[in-house]
Amino acid sequence: MSQTVYDEAYERELAKYFDENLPEKIYDAHFHLSRAYTNRCGYQGTPFEQYSEFIEKYNCRPMSGGLVMPQPFKREILDDENAYNLSVAEEKGLAAGLIITPECGREITEKKMDTYSQIKVLKPYLNYASAANRYEADLLDFAPEWMWELAHDREFPILIHLSHYQNMLSEESNWQQIRQMCNKYPRAKLILAHCAMGHHVRKLKLGLEHINDLPNIWFDCSGSAETLSVYYCLKAFGADKMMYGSDYDHGETVGRICSFGSNFIGLHEGYLNNDAVPPVYKYQPLNNAQECMLALLEAIELLKLSKKDTEKIFYDNAAEMFA
Repeated sequence: MSQTVYDEAYERELAKYFDENLPEKIYDAHFHLSRAYTNRCGYQGTPFEQYSEFIEKYNCRPMSGGLVMPQPFKREILDDENAYNLSVAEEKGLAAGLIITPECGREITEKKMDTYSQIKVLKPYLNYASAANRYEADLLDFAPEWMWELAHDREFPILIHLSHYQNMLSEESNWQQIRQMCNKYPRAKLILAHCAMGHHVRKLKLGLEHINDLPNIWFDCSGSAETLSVYYCLKAFGADKMMYGSDYDHGETVGRICSFGSNFIGLHEGYLNNDAVPPVYKYQPLNNAQECMLALLEAIELLKLSKKDTEKIFYDNAAEMFA
């Protein structure tokens, strides 16, 4: 089987571009630590040390703050993974995201929030939907109303990774339920992860038209490698509502995620590393974190955002949100 080619000269050029354009302080508003991932890599240090090395290598900056949370593991190990990430957050002075399921209920969730001051965001996830096909589950199936009520009562962020993968934000039930909950619970701070799952540029643009009047919506751009997707979110909501995120460790292992026909695709070496692909297409993708950083900086360029707005996106907005 023929092998893909990694363009080291381009990566060096990109590193120089990052170094010249990134602000000094960066807050990573969306990353995950997984002991299982670190073990699979054969890394000899801790998951946080592995993360830190990756970030400094590819982003040319150490992080000045961050929001750490588990990957959405199976229910039977979720409590343990939440506890591990909470302990790292306490040790390293980070904010933590608490992954919650519909079955947790408000009482148990509030008790954890009162016990661990490092919890700064609630994160429901589509993996815990009751629907047979979780990728097409309704928002309220995995983020039921009690979560929104709790976020509203405490003026707390709730981080949502949208389902309905066929249409994402343009799916009527998605934007309707976002409108319903944001209007009913206006003090809840909704963060739409991955630019509202904006991997398909046109469908994101269509979906934004239905929610762009809501004042309690923010975005993180983790995992968003489409420049125009970041651009449309920034254009609709402004620099005050966008936060940088690396999406590590997912950001380390996945190539470019992009629009593909009526949906999206994640391109990585495995897709290209076969004899059916012509040699001209056999360039190995950069890691997703690099592709997404490039998309964010290009969107900032297109909108001609000021240095102050750039600093908001990379640090100030998240530092304020998760203080």
